[in-house]
Amino acid sequence: MNIYVVFLICILGGYLVGCLNFGLIVSKLKYKTDIREHGSGNAGATNTFRVFGKAAGVVVLILDMAKSFVFLTVISHKLGLSVFMLYLAGLSVVIGHIYPAFFGFKGGKGVSATGGTIAALCPFAFIPLAIVFILTILIKKKVGLGSVVAVSMIPFGVLLVNLIRGMTWPLMLGIFAVTLIMSAIVVSRHKENIIQMKKDGII
Repeated sequence: MNIYVVFLICILGGYLVGCLNFGLIVSKLKYKTDIREHGSGNAGATNTFRVFGKAAGVVVLILDMAKSFVFLTVISHKLGLSVFMLYLAGLSVVIGHIYPAFFGFKGGKGVSATGGTIAALCPFAFIPLAIVFILTILIKKKVGLGSVVAVSMIPFGVLLVNLIRGMTWPLMLGIFAVTLIMSAIVVSRHKENIIQMKKDGII
C-alpha cells in the first residue's frame, strides 16, 4: 500500500475514531441531553459518572479506551505499521477525542483515549501507570490528580520499557517525543483542575 495512503489512514483515521466521543454519544442517545451542559462541562467518563451515575461512567470509560485500543490493534495487524507510526496514530485519536469535529471541537480531556493507546502499544508501561492512577485517586480522592500524575509519567514509563527492550535510540526518542506531546496536551486540559488543587492545598 502507498505510504501516503497508510499515513492518511493513521492520522486522519485516528482523528476520526477519536471524534467518536462516547461521553457525548451516550448522553445524547440515552439521556437526550449534552453532557457538556452539566457538571464540570467536560465530555468524559468522570463527568458522566458524576452526572448520570456509575454505570454510565463505566460504559463511557470502557468505550473511550476501547476505540483507541481497537483501532491501533487493527491497523497494527492489517497494515504492518512501524511502532512509531502507531504512536502517531494514537496521538491522532487523542486529539480527535479532545477536539472532535463532529461535536464542535469541544470534547473530553483525553485521559481514556490516552489510556487505550498506551494499553495497546505499551502494556508493560500501562499496567504500573494504571496502578499509580488508581492509588492516587484512592489516597487523594481526586480523579483529576490521578489523571495528571499518571499521564505525566507516560513518556518516561514508555521510554523505560523501550530501553529495556533494547529499542534503537532514534526510534525510542521519536516515540518519547510523541508521548511527551500527548501527555502535554492532556495535562494542559487539566489546567483548571491543577489551579483548583493548588488553591485547596492538595498539590
